[in-house]
Amino acid sequence: MEKLLNNEKSVEKSERPQNKNLKPFTKWGGGHRAKGQKNYATLRREAIIEIGKLNNKTPEEIEIMLHSKGLSEALKGNYQFYKDDLDRLHGTAQNNVNLTAEITKIVSIDE
Repeated sequence: MEKLLNNEKSVEKSERPQNKNLKPFTKWGGGHRAKGQKNYATLRREAIIEIGKLNNKTPEEIEIMLHSKGLSEALKGNYQFYKDDLDRLHGTAQNNVNLTAEITKIVSIDE
């Protein structure tokens, strides 16, 4: 063992036995996407910025226009685009149905 001085305190550094079967840790970048591949939120944001540049509008104005169009279509009954966009950005809403019931059968016997 070797002693190290760190801020006038004595700290012991112990040798760790090396296991030759273990591989060094490597961190995955970006979860399950390939390195350098962009997620939906990034692609959407970049597209909104480019559309804003082409139309001389800010990205925030383009987002407001998208939400307005999505809501107006949803009110007409066509909510698929708006639902898909929100699901991709924020994840799907929880859909849990828990039913608990007591079932009783009433049998009547006519005499």
